[in-house]
Amino acid sequence: MSGEPLRTVTGDGKEITLPSTIRGIRDALPPDRRAEFTEAVETVSLHGIHEVMRAWVMELFEARDPGMARDLDALARQERARGGAR
Repeated sequence: MSGEPLRTVTGDGKEITLPSTIRGIRDALPPDRRAEFTEAVETVSLHGIHEVMRAWVMELFEARDPGMARDLDALARQERARGGAR
């Protein structure tokens, strides 16, 4: 399997690279978050590992693109408004 990093673009067009392995994600986290990450990965079932890994990668993404949370909140509000208008 490949451990190639994930490459994506932030909302303002800046390209960023994120780790794609458990070790890489752990190493990219602030030291005070690593034990919690390890606990989450080591105790999740096979059925939940994708969701756990996605959540931690999104934490790294948000740290590199602080505007992402604002953009996601705006999209969620727009989606709720569309759903409420039906």
